[in-house]
Order: sequence, then structure tokens, then C-alpha cells
Amino acid sequence: MELGIWACAEDRLRMIDALNNNALNGLEVALYHRDGSICYNQLLGGEITLAGHACLVLSLRDITVQRQQEQALRDSQERLDLALNSADLGTWDWHIPSNMLFGSARAPKLHGLKEAPFHDDFRKFFSCVPMADRHAMRKTTRIWPADDVTTIKSPTGQFTSTAKCITWRARPNSIAMRKASPNAWPAF
Repeated sequence: MELGIWACAEDRLRMIDALNNNALNGLEVALYHRDGSICYNQLLGGEITLAGHACLVLSLRDITVQRQQEQALRDSQERLDLALNSADLGTWDWHIPSNMLFGSARAPKLHGLKEAPFHDDFRKFFSCVPMADRHAMRKTTRIWPADDVTTIKSPTGQFTSTAKCITWRARPNSIAMRKASPNAWPAF
């Protein structure tokens, strides 16, 4: 019996094939919603025998919003990567309690390391940065964690947070940008 719910005839055939191979659970298909819009669903279920007749029992999980959010995240990441690459910038995130630093692929390259995502000790990341640059970084930006208050001091002023400082995120400048703008914050 055809219910007119299939937005894509191939999805119906994939469901029948998955059912025949006992692999139906988790199959993603496009179906028509009550209002006629297309929604994306995850199928769960199987074939049962009821009063001597083979029946298909299905549960649907609407994953339309989840797929839209995943696509928006991919699009946003793609735009961020494009902007960082065109500006010759990298980013890093320092998890202070564990002293681990997570850097984008470009951030290590800007510090003379291999261009690859970085996930290692904070000191290892900055060991190849010239000492003068490290001192300039310390003079320009300081973090003083005190109980549940964190103060970050910068050339433009001071910021106080009521949350305990767990991570510190930064955007290291490229060498070209530092030379073009000597009054800018030094690269980390």
C-alpha cells in the first residue's frame, strides 16, 4: 500500500533492502511531513507477524533540525577557515588546568612548527618562539586568576570576569601582519 509519504522513491527501495538485510535501524530517509514539507527522518523498527500477516512496525525520529544545524556548523567553519587562511592567521585554545594547548593547523606554522593541528603541552608550543616575543606577550597580556575572579589586562584596558579562568583563546598574528603594523599586539 502506497501512503504517498516518500519524498524520494530511492529511499523507499533502500528501506526495503535494509529490511531484507535486517539493517533497518538508523536508516535516514526523506519523507513528506503532514504540511507537505520535506523532513529528514531516522527509521527504527522491523517486520513482525501479526495474526498470521507480515507487518512493518516503524518508529520515526525527525532529524531535520539536527541536519540543518550540522550544515550550518559546517558552513560557519568553512567561512572561518577561509577568513583565517586569507588573513594568514591561526587560532589556539589553552586549557589552563591541564596546560594543554589546542591549535589550528596554521597556528603552529606561524611559530615555526609543522603545519598541522596542535594538541600538546603549552610550553612545547611556545618553545620555538623567540624569547623577545615571549616577553612582549607577557608584557602585553597578563592573566591573574584569583579565587573565582579572573582579570585579563590588555593595552586597551582591563576585563574582569566572575568565572574561574579555565581556558584562554588567542589569535596569533602572522609575521607579515606584525611587520606591517608594529603598534599591534605582538604575536603570541
